[in-house]
Formats: sequence, structure tokens, C-alpha cells
Amino acid sequence: MKLTTLSLRDNPISDITTIVQHLSGLEMLDLSSTEVTIDKDNTIELSSFAPLINLTELYLSRVEAYYLENEAEAKLPALKILDVSGNPFTTSDFNLRVFRTLPNLEELSLRDAVMDHLSVTDIRQDLPALKRIYLDGNNFNCTVLQILLAHFKEKGLEAPGQSSKCHPGYDNVQGLCCKSYGDYIPPVRPQGSSTLDPTKDGLGTTTRSPAVSTPIDTPSIPPSKTKSENEENGSNQLTLIIICTVIGLLVVLGIALLVYKQVMKRHQPVPTSDNLMPDL
Repeated sequence: MKLTTLSLRDNPISDITTIVQHLSGLEMLDLSSTEVTIDKDNTIELSSFAPLINLTELYLSRVEAYYLENEAEAKLPALKILDVSGNPFTTSDFNLRVFRTLPNLEELSLRDAVMDHLSVTDIRQDLPALKRIYLDGNNFNCTVLQILLAHFKEKGLEAPGQSSKCHPGYDNVQGLCCKSYGDYIPPVRPQGSSTLDPTKDGLGTTTRSPAVSTPIDTPSIPPSKTKSENEENGSNQLTLIIICTVIGLLVVLGIALLVYKQVMKRHQPVPTSDNLMPDL
């Protein structure tokens, strides 16, 4: 009888070579809270599980993964449930294209993944069979989350949320908490456009394949003056004050000199006839 279910949750296991080579009949594998990414640069490498051709459920939550890759593009054709929640993924390198080798995936959990954006073009191109995606506990702003949820709804995809109360500074959108940005309302996306560009609207940064742009305008804030500029302006004002003061003093001195000359002229002695007689 072949082993079909294996749970190694909360164990310090780091090497899964024996598992994938000798337990090919596994249908459910739980490696949550283990050390399976420690020797792999904190990367979940999906191709490592390719020999498990019967695997339908894979749990890799809280394994301290920063990256999710499938470098060999190996398929896991039977996988239906993948849980990678609780991992601090580097969102700029996280792209849903990595799931294209999981053609029958129905549930994807990205809970508590510290995400503030998510690269999405057409989710059905990456996950054609997906029915539910879980995004609770991430750090999306409400504008981004609303665009994501609208896209998922358009594609017939559920994004269940169970939050009833959010922390201060966060709003509740369809049971999911998101960062509030006041009353700012993003421009309406043109009808007929189903593509979202994360590099334009905050949904993420596409590092491998850019998407068609759907920009969201943000109000521009004029830059404040730097300290050096303020000091320079203050120095110019002081120089101007000194120049004006010197000019004022020179004008006052000039007026005083003219007044003095006029006074001295008036007090000069008047010549008499005796003074004008020549000496004999």
C-alpha cells in the first residue's frame, strides 16, 4: 500500500530529496513551518515537487520564503490546492506566471504574505482553473485591492474575506482590510480593457514581462525647498538690507554736508570799504 498523505509540519526538515524520490504516490504533502527553503536561498522551487505526479494538495505556509520560482517550468498536473501563506515574499519578484505549470490549480492561498501589490494581466492566462484566491492579511491599499477584486469578479474568481474589523488606518473592502488613503477616487478604467499594468497603477512591478498600461493618476505635490536654498535666500535678503542701509547713510551724509555748506556761507564776514582800500 502506497503512502498518500504525509504531514511534516513544524519539523526542522530541510531536505525533501528522499520524499520526492521514494514517495511518488503522495497526494497530500504538508511541509508548513519547516526549513525546506533554508538551503535554497529562501526560495520555494515548485519544480522540486514535479516527481510527485499524483500530488493534489501542497502546503508550504510559513517556511520563510522570499521567492516562489519554477525555473525548470516543470508541471504538476494533478495539483489543485497550494498554500504558500505566511511567507514574506518579495513582491517585486512575485509574478502569477509562475503558476502556469499548474493547469488544474483550483485554490491558491497568499494570506499574510506582506504584499502591497500583485502583478496581474489576465489571471485566466496564468491560472485557467482557479476558483478561489485568498489574500487576507496583506498590505494592499484600497485602490489596488478594489481593482484586483473587480478583475477577479470579471473572471469568475472568488476572493473570500473574513475580516470584520480592521486596524486604524485601514478600511474593510468585501471582508478584506486595506490601507485607506482618504477620499481619493482613482479614474475609471476604460470599458473594454481587461488588462491591468502593475507598473502603472500600483498592482506590482513586472520584472519579466510588462503588461498593457492602465495608469492611475496621483496628485502631484510640489517639492519643498531644501535647507541650502532657504539659507541662500536668507543670505541674499541680508545683503540687500545692508546695501540699502549704506545707501541711506550716504544720502543722509550728503544732505548734511549741503546743509553745513549753506550755513557756513551765510556766516562769512561782509567786506567793508576799509578792507577794500589798498595799502599806501
